[in-house]
Amino acid sequence: MKSQYFAGTSRVVVALACLSFAHGEALAAPAEAEISDADIIVTAQRRQERLQDVPIAITVADSAALERASIENISDVPQIAPGLVVTAGVGAMNLFLRGVGNPSNIAGNEASVSAYVDGVYYTRLSPALFDLNNVERIEVLKGPQGTLFGRNSTGGLVHVITKKPSFDSSVEMQLGYGNYDTVSASSYMTGGLSESVAVALSVNYRDQNKGWGENVVTGEDVRLSRSLLLRGNILMNLGPATEVLLTGDYIDSTADQATIAGQPYRGTTSGTPLGLPPVKYKELSNFYDYNQNYPVGEDSKIHGLSAKVTHEFPWASLVSISAYRHSEVAVSSDVDMSPIAYSNAIQLNKNESFSQELQLLSSGNDPLSWVLGLYYLNSKEAYPANYVWGAQFGGNGIAFVSQQTVNSYAGYAQATYDFTPATSFTAGIRYTHDNISGSGRTDGVAPTSAAAHPDFDITATGATTSASTSFKKLTWRLGLDHKLSDDVMLYGTVSTGFKAGLYNLLPFTPTALKPETMTAYEVGLKSMLFDRRLRLNISGFWYDQSNVQVQQAIATGGVITVFSTNAAKARSRGFDIEGEWRVTPDLTANFGLSYVDAEYLDFPGAPSTVNNDRLVPGIDSLGNPAMFVPGCTVPAAGNVNPANGGNVNTCPVDASGNRVVRSPEVTASFGLNYHVPVGEGGLDISGNVAYNDGFYWLADNQLRQDAYTLLSASVKYTFPGERFSIRVWGRNLGGEKYYATMSQFAGPSGSITAPAAPRTYGIQLSAKF
Repeated sequence: MKSQYFAGTSRVVVALACLSFAHGEALAAPAEAEISDADIIVTAQRRQERLQDVPIAITVADSAALERASIENISDVPQIAPGLVVTAGVGAMNLFLRGVGNPSNIAGNEASVSAYVDGVYYTRLSPALFDLNNVERIEVLKGPQGTLFGRNSTGGLVHVITKKPSFDSSVEMQLGYGNYDTVSASSYMTGGLSESVAVALSVNYRDQNKGWGENVVTGEDVRLSRSLLLRGNILMNLGPATEVLLTGDYIDSTADQATIAGQPYRGTTSGTPLGLPPVKYKELSNFYDYNQNYPVGEDSKIHGLSAKVTHEFPWASLVSISAYRHSEVAVSSDVDMSPIAYSNAIQLNKNESFSQELQLLSSGNDPLSWVLGLYYLNSKEAYPANYVWGAQFGGNGIAFVSQQTVNSYAGYAQATYDFTPATSFTAGIRYTHDNISGSGRTDGVAPTSAAAHPDFDITATGATTSASTSFKKLTWRLGLDHKLSDDVMLYGTVSTGFKAGLYNLLPFTPTALKPETMTAYEVGLKSMLFDRRLRLNISGFWYDQSNVQVQQAIATGGVITVFSTNAAKARSRGFDIEGEWRVTPDLTANFGLSYVDAEYLDFPGAPSTVNNDRLVPGIDSLGNPAMFVPGCTVPAAGNVNPANGGNVNTCPVDASGNRVVRSPEVTASFGLNYHVPVGEGGLDISGNVAYNDGFYWLADNQLRQDAYTLLSASVKYTFPGERFSIRVWGRNLGGEKYYATMSQFAGPSGSITAPAAPRTYGIQLSAKF
């Protein structure tokens, strides 16, 4: 089956390549209408290269493209990168790419699709990360990254590259106002302090003062957010061959948008805890309201430091990247997720990581180019306490205390040999050794006051459980590319990836999950057609995954426990098309399409829940009548009274043949950018439409995100002299109602959703000096 699929894909790629080669000069165009591919530089292979010369499927967007598409946060990036899905979590964002991703945001769980900023690996991805205004470009690399980048990953990576300080002084400032009484202000300043030292400072502030919805219990606005981001750089030239770049950043953000605070998933109910009079709570009429008595929110404080040192030898470049990151996140939530004052929680999460990478990259234009590297990561993620308390405990409560430490060591090498000026072969290898340890306990606690966010006294200290293990893996990459002409390249790769195992921390369990592994096959075409007016890149892929890591949450006895488990095998296959067409010197179209067929091949024990009004009758093993979760061979237990609302207890089902979670079959985007000269100024009109045909949230494929289409647009007028501009923008102009996240809880709290952003619009004033 695999060979037949790739034979068909390969024939399409080869046919398009022949068409490209035969008709490369079919349409003549003025020189100024060319796409300037020389300006599209990427670092996908840890060195600067032209996008069209890199035999990897990549989506790239520079700062101008991000502005035109009204991209202001990581959750917006899929609108210009088909195949990428970003969903919200508690204190972190979850990335999925081509059917590969990890839905867990529990501390200690790293992503299957990694995130980097300027070569520094982020163990957790803050929702506020992309609110910076000094982004030079974003690169989305598709497929496993098992040989080059610091941390091994199975699904790909998102790399944010920021501007380096300039010795030429400049200042950029923006001031904006949008609906929901949203105020934003940002500035970017750079300049030289001497002939060898330059600095830069980026400041970004955003405050949404009016909520998208209302808490119908308290009458207060909800879905609010505020963030302050600072990022500073010092660039030092220590002689003609040595450069040092020091970077520091600080993020302070609060929000109640990314947490699970919403209403029952459409068509389901939530209800009251067992033992209380049964009441069902159905979905509210306003999509953005919620119905909970306890205030929910998320408060994040994050900072980091990094140092990148580059020294140029005559024959190679030596690069050292050292980084330290620290984050503290506090999340408050209503555990029973109802208007009843029954069970509340405060989750404290702390993360510290230190990484060190050394790279040696060959210089010159020899037929053989190579990269050697060493990488070390020390990461500690902990719950100093996860408090759960309330009426169900007689006013007292419990606290989960847990932590996990990772020490990862890796060495890697990759080389490309040019057999001819047109044909190159690439081989890469990497060895990863992860040592993982963890511990945890459950304490009895008592709140010291009746405040919404009280302190706690420990009333009983539980026994501590500890465990440690190690994971070792060799990953590799083989690739062959051939240029049919200067503007047309064919390539094929076989590569592997690895995501380490982990311990569950809510609560701590001493049995670690197995590592997730990937083998990927890909063929592709990169081309510049019609006198370089059209860039057209196509790739076809087939992924085989083993021990896929998935997540399930259970709310029993008023306590939410979250655990990850392994699916046995999954397969993802499909194709991507992306490109840019310079219709005229002033009109440009950008487009992308991703088709993904992703399913679990073997997942017999997938966790599942179902709303208790959807149980089906059956006969148990003793021949007695019983109620069952659809597809489950074990009778339903626990919350089985339909009058009580919510879900029954978790039950294992066979998810083999089900769609992989958060993997839409079709995603697509199309954007137009038109420049209109107006006197000595200029008008830029941009529009972007992104389509997602929907996906399942969990492996049992019960709860589905319906298809949605997002439309964004902006109009920007630049005044004569290009110092000042005014821009009017809008996102989700069609007012689509879709979800940022959804969780399926076993128990009366049911399946709870958090909505994604509604229609937003505003105006921005900019100045450059």
